[in-house]
Amino acid sequence: IGSGAFNGCTKITSITIPDSVTSIGSGAFYNCSALTTVYFTGTVEEWCEINFGGYYLSKNVDLYINGTKVVDLVIPNTVTKINAYAFNYCTSITSVTVPSSVTTIGNGAFYNSNNISSMSLPYAPTYFGSIFGSSGYSSNATYVPTSLKAVVLTGGTSIASNAFYGCSGLTSINISSRV
Repeated sequence: IGSGAFNGCTKITSITIPDSVTSIGSGAFYNCSALTTVYFTGTVEEWCEINFGGYYLSKNVDLYINGTKVVDLVIPNTVTKINAYAFNYCTSITSVTVPSSVTTIGNGAFYNSNNISSMSLPYAPTYFGSIFGSSGYSSNATYVPTSLKAVVLTGGTSIASNAFYGCSGLTSINISSRV
């Protein structure tokens, strides 16, 4: 799906994306002001493999994968990478569990997914806000949702200086003994 393909289609209320789609360009569904729901006919693994060219949405939506509303997002152990922008503006998501098989979480993977309250991650990104779209630790406060209260780090070997700088909503961080 090309960049800006449906930009400005203000009456679209839902989109069904088949599992055959391998890329969604930047702004593909920008300014679709009536859009409330995105349906993907494949699996979470296939969704994570889509090459997102940038922020493809410009408003909050509920995401359905294989007929199920994504609320508690559990990434399968078969996934090694969550591509950038994969879950941007997906406000149906309230918790995220990422297994140790994932070695890369792309920049902005959870951009504007502002209802996430808990995350379990296999490592601490160099600056935590990067997975929400921050370009450096000093903008963590702008990008990390205040709804995020708890983070569990299940692995990794270190936590970078200022990694969680400005993440004022966090009330609990559980760090693996391997760090």
